[in-house]
Amino acid sequence: FSPTFKGNPKIDFSSSEISLHQFYFLNEVSSLDLDSIIEESQKCSLNDFCNPSFEIILQKKLELCSYMFSFNSTDKVEQRDFKTETLNQFATLFETPNSAAQLNPFHRRAIFQMLEKNIFSNDPKFPTFSQLAELPPPSTDPSWPHRSICYQILIQFIQLFPESEYFNINFIKNAICHFQLPDATDRLQLVVFIKTYIDIYEKRRAFILPLIRNAMFFLNEGLYNPYCLMPLMALFSHLIFKYYDSMKDDIQAVFFEAVIPLMSYKYLTISFPHIKNVF
Repeated sequence: FSPTFKGNPKIDFSSSEISLHQFYFLNEVSSLDLDSIIEESQKCSLNDFCNPSFEIILQKKLELCSYMFSFNSTDKVEQRDFKTETLNQFATLFETPNSAAQLNPFHRRAIFQMLEKNIFSNDPKFPTFSQLAELPPPSTDPSWPHRSICYQILIQFIQLFPESEYFNINFIKNAICHFQLPDATDRLQLVVFIKTYIDIYEKRRAFILPLIRNAMFFLNEGLYNPYCLMPLMALFSHLIFKYYDSMKDDIQAVFFEAVIPLMSYKYLTISFPHIKNVF
């Protein structure tokens, strides 16, 4: 961290009553197994916790939802629709807090893994010189119908289970790195999630500012592509509007160290509304 920050904040996210090796992890699914997995996954609903086969069926539903379908072809359209339907079942479950509360830590961890795999399925592309010379237009990823539901579940998840140890700084780092995705809807939803994270975890706000500052450094040095400018400014303005009084010195440090140098950035105008809010 910069010496202008107050100290070097540390927080332990590793403590948990359940060690990682106790969680059951999602299996990789072959396309040849999809039909049998779909058949098994339909045998009970996600609210049927008393069903003796609930654990197995939950696993099958998660395996189906963890399968990454191609939306660039007409292949497996019916199976894709089953995934959409099953993701909506998870969304409905998390919309009912009393039902979602019956999920044990093993279930929650496996659901989180499924969400993480879907949301971070597209690696952010680091820029080439040609990309920096002319910013490609934003695009919408064809798999957005699935990922949009995953974002909806993720927001509900963190609000219902804020104590979950996997909502940690490493997850936030990964989310900020994915600000480089060309899909504006992805970037917007990642901003919504991190804003929710900031609002929930008071003691972790001091960790977000250095991540934002470092990403701005990377952007200005050409290590991050221009797509991340808007979400970074949106997060920074959120911290200013809601937490300036309690974080005044650290916010001012980021402003002078990272925001001011970006004023000469080539693509500054693409985030003008958010930059205006910072000033």
